[in-house]
Amino acid sequence: MDVFNDNLIRLIKNLAKIVPDSVIGTNLDNLLKLLEMSQTKVINGFIKYILPHKVHIHNENVDFFMKFDIEPVFGSDYWTMIIINEIIKTWKILNAKNKQMVFLYLKGLLSIAENYDIDNKTKTI
Repeated sequence: MDVFNDNLIRLIKNLAKIVPDSVIGTNLDNLLKLLEMSQTKVINGFIKYILPHKVHIHNENVDFFMKFDIEPVFGSDYWTMIIINEIIKTWKILNAKNKQMVFLYLKGLLSIAENYDIDNKTKTI
């Protein structure tokens, strides 16, 4: 879990440097505090909401994520919708090199999350 959080923190910090006026850049300290306070919640949320779409990340299928209907997954929570819309806006202004960096981080996070999920399932058996 520490490896997952460390990589996620690096991704968040890199995005904050690249796009300092984005929701990530302007809320960096709050995001880092959230990660610190809810370490297992973040990886478990990643497993629940992101892992099922791993094929699209591995294939770097940007269209899937830009057109993905998030409401059935996340509900119509106002703040969730605001954050996701801000992430989409941020993605649109990243250059190709930065987008590639994001995909590399996401692929690494997927691998870590899969191993974490497998380890937790075998511990409960």
